[in-house]
Amino acid sequence: MSTKSGDLQLYPVSVKTQTGDKLELQLNPGDSVMDIRQFLLDAPETCFITCYDLLL
Repeated sequence: MSTKSGDLQLYPVSVKTQTGDKLELQLNPGDSVMDIRQFLLDAPETCFITCYDLLL
């Protein structure tokens, strides 16, 4: 699969909330940890959470 210059390759990342719900983020390789934190702060399901664990 070839991509044109300027096309963003997005990767789905599942986030499991404290209530067990799943939230799907679409991230690109340029997103930083601070970007991911901001995405989580903007989502109604996770806006009240201030501490996160990153599990691979």
